Amino acid sequence: MSTRHNHNSPTVQQSTAATAHPSAFCSCCRENGCIAAADAQAKFDEFEKRIEARFQSWEMQQDTFREYQTIQLGDRYGEAISRLQEDNQNLEWALRSQYREFQELQEREKRLVSEVDELKEQLKQYQRADEEDRKM
Repeated sequence: MSTRHNHNSPTVQQSTAATAHPSAFCSCCRENGCIAAADAQAKFDEFEKRIEARFQSWEMQQDTFREYQTIQLGDRYGEAISRLQEDNQNLEWALRSQYREFQELQEREKRLVSEVDELKEQLKQYQRADEEDRKM
């Protein structure tokens, strides 16, 4: 027949007042696994601390990698902006060149229209003169 054990009994409290686990020196607890549970909890706490340290290390590595990626993206962005600016300058130059050519063509068209108008007027004068010559 086993005896029941009370962790709150004065004998247990006096013998274990300075220990982390209230039943560290209690033979009943040793037999019933309380100390083993405390040891397991301590080992688990240590394991949890190591996992947390590894996770923090991993988080720092991830932060460093994100910073590296940001720098790389920034460099690529800068290069892309430079290429776009260069392309923009080239397109602007081409557009200005084409606009100048367009203006020249417009001026030439005006001159040609004027010449055609003058030639039409001369033709009318020749036709009038020819008609007058025929009438005479």
